[in-house]
Order: sequence, then structure tokens, then C-alpha cells
Amino acid sequence: MMWNRKRTRLLLASAALSLFVVIVANVFPSSPFGATSSASAIPPVQVAQAASDVESACGDRPSSPRHFQIQGNAETVHWGFFSKTLPPVLNVQPKDFVTMDLITHHAGDDYERMIKGDPGIESIYHWTETEQTVSNRGPGVHVLTGPVYVCGAEPGDLLEVRILDLKPKPSGNPLYAGKTFGSN
Repeated sequence: MMWNRKRTRLLLASAALSLFVVIVANVFPSSPFGATSSASAIPPVQVAQAASDVESACGDRPSSPRHFQIQGNAETVHWGFFSKTLPPVLNVQPKDFVTMDLITHHAGDDYERMIKGDPGIESIYHWTETEQTVSNRGPGVHVLTGPVYVCGAEPGDLLEVRILDLKPKPSGNPLYAGKTFGSN
């Protein structure tokens, strides 16, 4: 029984990490991944708009990698479940860069430091007696950003994902400007 819990935790942690990372995918093994970990190799950022980028991004393949940012908000996260039926928040080409906001389910433990003043996180945690902006909650506790679809990827393909950097998200509350709390 102990082995099952450890294995389940490991599998969930691995799956969560793959969803919450800066995605740099290389779909085809014959085209080696050429980016380095230096910040200068990352192209300028484009803020992903949840619905509009999805339809257009798999058209013509750009000549150079692009860099997208997915801001954590009620339209770009789902809560407590994994599902291959969720529509992608963003479509990317192989070798594109993606910077994601990762929101902790523990943010509600300290509203003043981890939610207040950040419109995206406020939208996720907006609950009243009559409304919840993230109403499709699964049985789990984790807030997951995405999913991200890699253009040209097919079932059975191996995708390479490199985490180039992780930074805590600063508090949006002006009383705590520049400070970070928890695991956002």
C-alpha cells in the first residue's frame, strides 16, 4: 500500500511538472534542439490570448522560435483534474518558448499576500454564493495552467521539454510589492 502512494505521488508530480513548465518542444528527433539556457536566446514575449491563438498558431511554421506568455487566470487554468479533452490554451510550434504563470492551490491560505492585487489570481479565486469563475472543479486540489498543444505532435511522439527558469510570482498587493509568498 505504501508503494502505491509513493508511485501515485511520483506520477502526479511528473504529470504536473510537464503541465507547469516552460515548454520548449522538439517534436522531430532529426531536428536537434538548438537553444541554450541563456536568456538572450529567448525571443521577445507575446502574451497568449486564450481563444484567439489556438486557431491560428498551427498554420505556417515561422522561421524562428517564438516566445509566448500564458498569464494565470480563470480562462487559462483548470482545477483538480487532467483531461485530454480540454481545448488548448495555446498552440505552439516545435522550438517555441512558453512562460506560464503557475498558481498554487494554497494561495487561498493567505489572500492578502498571494491573491489580492493580482487580477488573474483574483479571477481564479472569485467565489460568491452565486458565482465561481472556475466552476468545473475536479476531485484534486491543484490549479493547472494550460494545456498547451504542440503543432505536429501525434499520439506516441516523444516531446522534449526543457525548464529554463523558475521564478516565484511577486505579490500583486502594493503592501508587499516585490515580495513573494508560497509557491506561486
